[in-house]
Amino acid sequence: AEAIDGYSLVPLLKDGDLAAASHPDHVISQFHGETLAMSWYMIRRGEIKYVAWGTGEEHEPQLFNLTADPEEWVNLASP
Repeated sequence: AEAIDGYSLVPLLKDGDLAAASHPDHVISQFHGETLAMSWYMIRRGEIKYVAWGTGEEHEPQLFNLTADPEEWVNLASP
């Protein structure tokens, strides 16, 4: 089997917070849809979540404080 970059979620699923120190404190995700003409990228660290669509020109970036705004209504990146 070919190795891929990343971290296994198995320790977190088995041991929960006890395994947290073995993983980075952030998550990076990306999506490239088959019928969607642009991609999106997401970075989350702690209570902060940043999302960019396409090149950043089609849609403004989004920045949320998930503790204060768990429904993601207030975009902190908006002027």
